[in-house]
Amino acid sequence: MSALSKLVALCPPQFRPIIVAILVICICFVLLRPRHKPAQPRHGGAPAPAVSSVGTTSASSRGPMQSISVVGTIVEYRDGRPHLLPGAVEALRRIAGACDIYLVTQLPVDSDELEAATLDVLRSGGAFGTCGCDARKAIFCSTEDGRSSIVRQLGPAVHLDTSPKVLQYLAPHVGRVVYLDPDRRPIEVLKGSLSVRESLGDYASQYPAPPVELS
Repeated sequence: MSALSKLVALCPPQFRPIIVAILVICICFVLLRPRHKPAQPRHGGAPAPAVSSVGTTSASSRGPMQSISVVGTIVEYRDGRPHLLPGAVEALRRIAGACDIYLVTQLPVDSDELEAATLDVLRSGGAFGTCGCDARKAIFCSTEDGRSSIVRQLGPAVHLDTSPKVLQYLAPHVGRVVYLDPDRRPIEVLKGSLSVRESLGDYASQYPAPPVELS
């Protein structure tokens, strides 16, 4: 006889139907209660990636994950408004043809309007689309520390940036960091792999040009 059967048998006969009903309700509650998944952290408009290890993403990825700091490489802000840098989108599309790209933009001020304007500039310039990046993977922050934290959480295979401070922080935590500097000034990292390239276009030259996207 099971423990539950013994328990019921010990109860006075007039209370046994009530005890059985209570036990059934408790068992149903345990078995059928909803299970809540933990909330995934999000930054800006991007969903959190399914990261299993450094530099890998979900099966929908077109290649190794790379993150790019947008300001100074693809976009610059003049008079508080975003403007595309010459040749930047072409370089970005080269990289996006072989990699899963996350764009990390540090806004000069924390503003929903400025975030929307930056997305519009990238979209109108051709940064998004079949042969470009996924607009849902454009992430925004307003501080350098926030930028560092976002990239560390993403865990890309490669991160491209113009800030020595950000790269020195990230070098031990991501697969490789690339310092984009027109003068190719060297910087030191305590741990990790670092390389220096003149520009996003210089870095992108290692990738084939993407096919022409038909309208």
